[in-house]
Amino acid sequence: MKSLCLGLALALTAGSTAMAGDTFLVTRGDTLYRYDGNAVTTFTLSDTFHSLSLTEHGIIGVSNLQENVGNPPPDFEIWRMDNPLGTPSLTRIGTFTDQRFPTLTQVGNTLYGIGEGEIYTIDNTFNLTFVANVNPGEAIGGSGYDAATGTFYTTGQTSDALFTMDLTTGTLTQVGSGVGFDFRNQGGEWWNGQYWAALEDVTNDQLVLGTIDTTTGLFNLEVVLQSGLGNLAANQTIGLAVIPSPSSIALLGIGALAVTRRRR
Repeated sequence: MKSLCLGLALALTAGSTAMAGDTFLVTRGDTLYRYDGNAVTTFTLSDTFHSLSLTEHGIIGVSNLQENVGNPPPDFEIWRMDNPLGTPSLTRIGTFTDQRFPTLTQVGNTLYGIGEGEIYTIDNTFNLTFVANVNPGEAIGGSGYDAATGTFYTTGQTSDALFTMDLTTGTLTQVGSGVGFDFRNQGGEWWNGQYWAALEDVTNDQLVLGTIDTTTGLFNLEVVLQSGLGNLAANQTIGLAVIPSPSSIALLGIGALAVTRRRR
């Protein structure tokens, strides 16, 4: 029930002004950073995440299946994050075979996973359907969907830039000339009319959270989550999800109550 309301809040508040009290969750490897607009709190998770997103399943992410690491083909687990505003914990809710998704994004009723240069849709039982190859090739690691304009955004570390993407063909169109620095791993989410990104800023040796201007492509810093990146290995990939504030959820009004009643 809670995950449905959160998903509706995400869809219905797109395009509005930012609201105080929204909480940003960023994963880097097995570390979770929680930013409430004032302070950053860190937690150690029980698994290493490749991605994180607010979806119809709640806040979910993908990680390597620990028991199968090094035994090809690898399996990848889907975890739901419980109690994200308290002491977060993980519940495994599904498994992929041979697919690692550095980014997950909900578009309407469809969940998209992008990774290894390919786009897939993911159904409610976590079966995968291939859609298209990403063209031209780019190391994608973050994405978000602007429902108001029907625009799918993603970031790529090969060009250090923001792109729009055609989900049918996988065609990328770069926005501006880049974010303004060299970044490695990345997570993204569309929230309150802005593209939010968590980036490993290699130029300044920081893990940062902020917005990327969808006209110029430049990054605007909100907060430094960690100074000193240390290891830039593949298992340190980034995920980003946003928990709406109570005032954001209140925008749902009677519509949300109606949906809630139908699901009881």
